[in-house]
Amino acid sequence: MKEHIVYHKDGSIWAKGKMAGGKCEGYFEWFRTDGTIMRSGNFKKDKQVGKWTTYDKKGKVVKGYRFRGVDLLKVPTSSQTARTKFRMKNNSKIDVKNSNRKGSARKIFKFQSKVIVWAMGGHGVDKSGAWRFARVPEDISVKIKELQLKEIQKRKRRRGWGAVYAKVKIGKSEWQTSIFPDRHSNTYILPLKKQIRYEENLYDGLDIKVSMEIWF
Repeated sequence: MKEHIVYHKDGSIWAKGKMAGGKCEGYFEWFRTDGTIMRSGNFKKDKQVGKWTTYDKKGKVVKGYRFRGVDLLKVPTSSQTARTKFRMKNNSKIDVKNSNRKGSARKIFKFQSKVIVWAMGGHGVDKSGAWRFARVPEDISVKIKELQLKEIQKRKRRRGWGAVYAKVKIGKSEWQTSIFPDRHSNTYILPLKKQIRYEENLYDGLDIKVSMEIWF
């Protein structure tokens, strides 16, 4: 096995552990930029196994998890899409509100999702630098597409890639971004910035609560 270290932009260690055959293997630790430990746990062939622990800045345990072989999530294949859509549709909780801000039509959606890894190479690919996203549930995505179509018909224009402006809040973090339609399913995907993932401790496979305001 080879030692595997990933660094923050400032050069401090973000994560360290072992790799075997291009896959995470054994004990891993993640750190904040100030050097304090943030999370620890074990992998077996890229799958989270056993006990995983999350720590606060003082090193106190704040969360504990136990996994039974949870794989790093990948882009769903066509055979997985139907099951994914059914699961997301039935698990989503929708809270829609009108926003009184000036400008184009705005809506606020609240829903539950999961942190996923956008891995394009299958097994054996180093996923440490891969993009992380959350899927917008299908029922909410349908509502957004309906709103987007109305705006296109009214304004006679559309943003590139079908993108939609979004202001997102997860935990205490709030930022502005865009969501994009996913060609693998009838959903939008929400990019999760690296800085936000650090600040909110958003690790792969974590269930998250999202508040999202969209406009066109």
